[in-house]
Parts: sequence; C-alpha cells; structure tokens
Amino acid sequence: MAPVMLSGMSSGSDRWPSRVRIWTERLGCWMRCSRAGRGCWMPAAGPGRVGAGLAARGHVVVGVDADPELIEAAKADYPGPTWLVADLAELDLAAHGEPEPFDAVVCAGNVMPFLAPGTEGEVLRRIATHLRDDGLFVVGFGLDRG
Repeated sequence: MAPVMLSGMSSGSDRWPSRVRIWTERLGCWMRCSRAGRGCWMPAAGPGRVGAGLAARGHVVVGVDADPELIEAAKADYPGPTWLVADLAELDLAAHGEPEPFDAVVCAGNVMPFLAPGTEGEVLRRIATHLRDDGLFVVGFGLDRG
C-alpha cells in the first residue's frame, strides 16, 4: 500500500463541505496517477458525501454502511455510485457483485472508533481482502467516538 497524507478532514469543522472537496480532489489526483483500474470502496460511507465527490471526478465508487437510513440518504442525494447496506465485520463484497479488488479503500471520518468492540481486526482483514496489493488505504479517525 502506498502511504499518502490527506489532511484536514475534521468533521466538526464548519468548513466540512470545502474540506470534502479538497480531500476528494487530492485522492482523485492520486487515483488518476495510479494505474487505472477498479475504483474506490468506501466502508462506512455514511450519507455519501466523499464517495459522491470521487464519483463526480469519474471514479467508480462502491459505498457500504451498516445504517440503512444513511445508505438511503446516499442513494437519494447521490444516485451514481453503488450504495450497499452491510456490517463491515461480516461483509463479502463478492456476494454483492463486487469480486475484484479496488484501487483504493477510503475510510473517511471516524470509522474505526465506531466499530463494535473486538471486530477491528476482522474489519481490517476484510478491507485488505478487497484492496489491490499496491492499492491505497486511506483512514481518518480520532482517538474517541466524537
């Protein structure tokens, strides 16, 4: 996996929309410069803002979240990407028609602290399963659930 620093994504900021734009531009630039391929998987995609930003830049995006209301909001607001409801600790993307590994996996926001205790290792294993060997894994999180 290629290390890349994409900073400035504090969701508590009143500048969140502009930060989503800047962040997706940086990630999209990396994806254009990498070998063309499979696109981006977004575990814990929430209401789809970051995924929609990447899709608007021409990237294939598959967003997954355990919350059906958030996925319904993503589908309503951003109809281009594929949005799925699933538990990350049990997710099998091949069963959802997505068998190939992705160029990038983007855990935008505070995903890791919100996982069920004890599932972190399994979630990371499943993420690695769905990421190309030379793919990009982007994780942004704080040390608390806030």
